[in-house]
Amino acid sequence: MDAKHQPLRTRGFAQIGSQAWLAFVAEQAGSWFSHFPEWCALVDTDGSGRDHNFAVVNAQEEIVAVVPCVADAGGSVVVSGVVEPAGPLLRASLPAQQRRLVWDAIDSELTAIGAQTSAKFVGLKFPVLTHSGTQPMTVDDQENLDRLGYSRDVRLFNCMDLTRPLEEIRRNVSSRIRSQIRAAERQCVVREVTTEEDLEALLDVYWRHAKSKHIAEPLSRECLEQLLMQDTHVTTLATIGIENDQPQGYSISVGVGPCATLYAWGCAPQKEPSQMSKLLVWSSFEMLRERGFATVEYGGAISDDARFSGLTEFYRRFGGVQWETTWAYRRLRHG
Repeated sequence: MDAKHQPLRTRGFAQIGSQAWLAFVAEQAGSWFSHFPEWCALVDTDGSGRDHNFAVVNAQEEIVAVVPCVADAGGSVVVSGVVEPAGPLLRASLPAQQRRLVWDAIDSELTAIGAQTSAKFVGLKFPVLTHSGTQPMTVDDQENLDRLGYSRDVRLFNCMDLTRPLEEIRRNVSSRIRSQIRAAERQCVVREVTTEEDLEALLDVYWRHAKSKHIAEPLSRECLEQLLMQDTHVTTLATIGIENDQPQGYSISVGVGPCATLYAWGCAPQKEPSQMSKLLVWSSFEMLRERGFATVEYGGAISDDARFSGLTEFYRRFGGVQWETTWAYRRLRHG
C-alpha cells in the first residue's frame, strides 16, 4: 500500500509487541532511554494514572513514532519530554508525506488525551535527547507543527561535558557552590545505592521530599525498584546522602550510551535549602564521569515563572553548557 494511504493507529506502550520495539530502536540512532521498551513498560505500569504514553503504528503494526506523554497532576497540561526527558521520536526513514500523517496522528491522540484529562494545553519538548547528544527540531517538524497550530518558545537547559578533566569541570562551578560542596563533605557522606537497606533509605527520603514539594503522584515503590534494579543496557545510578547516620538526601540518574540525565534529586524537608543538595548533584556528576558518560543533562528549560528563579540560578552556578530547547505548545478547546 502507498505510504500516503497507509492507515495509522495509536497504541499504548503495553500493546506493543517486543519485536516491534526492537525493530524501532535498532533503526533509531537517536533513541534515548525513555524510548526503550524496558523504560516504556516501567512507566506504563506505574499506576499513577498520569501516564498516557503511546506509539503510532502502521498497518503492519510497525512503530513509526514513540511519544512519552504525561498529564500533570493539576490536569492543566499534557506534555511530552518533561517527566520522561526525551520528547516524541519519529522513525528516521519516514518520507515527508508519511511524517505529515504521523504528526496528524500524534496531534489527534494528544488532543484526545487532553479532552480526557480536561487539560488546557499540550506541549512537546525538542530537542530529543539521544545516544550521541541531541536531535533538534527539524524543518519538517517545524512545518508540521506550524500547520497544526502549535506555537514555539525557545528555552535553555543545562548539560555538563564530562569528557573534560575533572579539575577543569570543578573550576567552572561557582565559588559559592564549591564552598558549599566542601562544607557538605565535612558533614555528609554520599554513597551509591547497592543494598536493600540503601534502597529503603532512598525510598524514605524520596517520598518525604515528594510530599514536601506537593508532588501528588511520585513514582511507586515497585516502579522505583524496577528502575534501580533492572539489568539492561539502561544504566541507573542512585545515591543517598547520609548525615548523622540518617538518610537526608537522594539522587537518581539514568542513561543510555554516553549520555545521562539527572532524573530526580532532593533532600528531606528539614534539610532544604541545604549544602547537601549541591553535594548530591556534584557527586552524581563525578560518578557518571567515572562510569564513562560523556554528557549529563541536569535541568532547565522551565518556565520564566518567578517561582523557578532560584532553581534556574542553582543549575546555572554549576557551570555547564546551556543548550537551546524548543517548546511547541497548543491551547486546547473542548466541547
